[in-house]
Parts: sequence; structure tokens; C-alpha cells
Amino acid sequence: MGVILCDEPVTTPRANAENRKRMARADLRKAENDLWDRLAGRAIERARQLAGWSLDRLALELGKDARQVSRWEKGDTPDHPQLDALFAIEGFREPLVIALAEQCCSAEIETTIRFRRRTA
Repeated sequence: MGVILCDEPVTTPRANAENRKRMARADLRKAENDLWDRLAGRAIERARQLAGWSLDRLALELGKDARQVSRWEKGDTPDHPQLDALFAIEGFREPLVIALAEQCCSAEIETTIRFRRRTA
């Protein structure tokens, strides 16, 4: 029995189906990332509005250029928004959590204020 070698890759229906599945998943991930970037951008812009901050102030707090932050808000950048850096800003944390919750259709925002009286 001899061995036959060929330069062309051997393709099977199974191999082709597996490649198609991988390609579809890659496209889906890109679409999901684009959607995520747009949702995160809307949340960042909303959080900035809730905090009453200008784009320049947020950029200064982050140590970033205002154009970069603007691109995050628009979802128009290959870099993903740095939510960890945004969350680390003391005065921005609460508005960011509220804005992220608002992006979820089923979230309901409720503000509760409680006072504790001290007895002498």
C-alpha cells in the first residue's frame, strides 16, 4: 500500500461546517461588542449628566483626553470604555451605577433616604 501526498488541503463536510460555525461566532462577538460599546457609551454620557459634569471635567478626573471620552460616549472607538477607571472616581461611582442600571430594560430606579435619630 502506498502513501499519496497532495498539496491541496483535504476538506470534509464536517470541517466546512465547523469553520462556518466559528466564523458566525466571530461575527456575533463583534456585533455584541459594538452593541456593548454603544450601551456603555450611553451609560457614561448619562452618568456624566447625572453628576452634572462637563466632558472636560470627566476627562480631567480620568486623566484622559476629552476627545477619547467623547468617543467612548459615542461608542465610536476601537478601545472599550474603561469602566473600572470610571468606577474608581469617587464622585462618579453612584451616577455610573444608576446610568448602567437604566440601560437594562427591567431595572427600576428607586431612591430611598433614611434618617437615624440619635437618642441621648
